[in-house]
Amino acid sequence: MRELLRINGKEGVTFLELMVVIAIVAILALLALPGLGQWKRKYDVETTIRDMYNALNEARMRAFSEKRVCGLWWSGSTVSQIELRCDSDADDSITDAGGFDRVWTKTLKIALNTSFTNNICTFSGKGFANIDNTSENFRYGATDVDAEYDCVVIGRTRIKMGEWDGTSCNPK
Repeated sequence: MRELLRINGKEGVTFLELMVVIAIVAILALLALPGLGQWKRKYDVETTIRDMYNALNEARMRAFSEKRVCGLWWSGSTVSQIELRCDSDADDSITDAGGFDRVWTKTLKIALNTSFTNNICTFSGKGFANIDNTSENFRYGATDVDAEYDCVVIGRTRIKMGEWDGTSCNPK
């Protein structure tokens, strides 16, 4: 039996050698963990921005295809949950009691800041954004991650993802 365990004059791996390998793997794992947390945060920011971009485009396409006002509604000063609503009583409002159809509700992974002041972003039946300024935005407010996309800018006719520079969203 001892003959079968020998390979090129060695009798196998000792317990000490196994413990050294486990210690090296543990040290490498500890070095990788901080980077993993940063990567997860970056992933969550980019996923949230992509979800918001897709929700805005869905609202715009639904408004255009159904020829009625549709848009996103949220509560609070930061956006953590959004509802896609469409006007049901032809008054161009998605906030009046009983005057809208709730299509879906979505909870975002990370709360976003916004330049909208009235907690709604609507699109006309022609697919144009109903905004007061030349553009509005949703953005991740912190600077702790270097995400490729951390904001969405909404113009009257376009919706684009971009990078927040501290004062505005620069479309990419």
